Amino acid sequence: MMFHIQHASKEFKNIVCVSDDTDVMVLCMYVNARENFPAKIYLKRSFSRLIDVQKLNSAVGKDVANALVGLHAFTGCDTVSAFSGKGKVNPLKLASKNEIYISLFANIGTQLYLSEDTFSMVQQFTCDLYSRGTKIKNINKLRYNMFRSKKGKLDSAQLPPCENTLRLHTQSKLSSFPLASMS
Repeated sequence: MMFHIQHASKEFKNIVCVSDDTDVMVLCMYVNARENFPAKIYLKRSFSRLIDVQKLNSAVGKDVANALVGLHAFTGCDTVSAFSGKGKVNPLKLASKNEIYISLFANIGTQLYLSEDTFSMVQQFTCDLYSRGTKIKNINKLRYNMFRSKKGKLDSAQLPPCENTLRLHTQSKLSSFPLASMS
């Protein structure tokens, strides 16, 4: 759909994309936030008026709009698993308050391979997501501390994923939304 929108933008000033899918909305926001995008994108969802994607981007800010697609994929979408009980709003609030996280998620999906620097930031974000304000930056250490503090009396879904699982989860994001090809 995004390739069709890009192609249509060369000929038309206004483009209406019809979809109820959140993934499509996020991708429309990403495409519209790109520098010099020549057209205006409107999103038509069932039983609602047209949503002006440019106004939506203005409301969240250009940096957040650029990071939203990576954050959306990371926190779970049609093609990727989600973190149990974390939803979309809490990760968005956490990322929006930290320029480093905004930069992290703006870059996820633009690279084909997961660098150690990127993964280190992913671990830090995930630690913050599971334990706000923690000084711990290693997901295995946080997972152990959480388990120990509850004396083992918690559901495994309350724990963050282990480092290997988080690495695979993050790598799958890089292939879920291959944005590098849209440049």
